[in-house]
Order: sequence, then structure tokens, then C-alpha cells
Amino acid sequence: MVYNNTPIAASKFSMIGGKDINGMASWDGNSWSDVGGSLEINSGNVRDMVVHNNEIYVVGSFTEIGNTAANYVAKWNGSTWESLNLIDNMESLWAVEVYNNRLYIGTSNFPESQLYYLDL
Repeated sequence: MVYNNTPIAASKFSMIGGKDINGMASWDGNSWSDVGGSLEINSGNVRDMVVHNNEIYVVGSFTEIGNTAANYVAKWNGSTWESLNLIDNMESLWAVEVYNNRLYIGTSNFPESQLYYLDL
């Protein structure tokens, strides 16, 4: 994904480009940097992300991102992370997308998968 002309990578990693960075990193063309503190090492991982109105929305199995408590859904505004606290106890979030100013979040609880949304 690209945010403000900067590539962003997210997955379950604890090192990228020889740097100790957990789960989410940005590339400036020369080296990797964490994104606002990124994930705590035992907090899970980002499974999907999308940019909308110059903010990054992420979903995954994490409970903390950038030293901010967040239950599986968070927003990066370019300087700080914010928990959206939309869904309690939902570790199976796998997809996020924005359409018509609505944030859609999908789960992987097959065969009972769910689709949640939040008006932005």
C-alpha cells in the first residue's frame, strides 16, 4: 500500500531490512522505519489496510499498536494511532475497505463470516 507517496508494508514480522520493526513499516527509498511505534511484538499482526482521507485504517489480530490499546481495528492519522473500538473480541478480522465514505470490515469465521461497517 502507498501512503503519502511512501510504500507501507504490514505482516507478521519482527525485523525488516535489518531493523527491529514489528509488523508495519514504511520505506523512504533508502531504509525502513516503523509507523508510529508499529505493533508490540506479542500483540498480533496487521492483516489488511486501506487509505481514506489521508488516514490509514488497519485490521488484524493486534491488541496494541503504537503504544495505543486497540482491539483489532485502528486508524493512523500521520502522527498518532487511534483505536476505533468497533468490535470486541473479534480476532478474525481479515479485510478492510472504504466505499462511499463507509469503512467495511470483514471477518473469516467461515461459514459464519460477518461484514461490519462504520460511516466515516
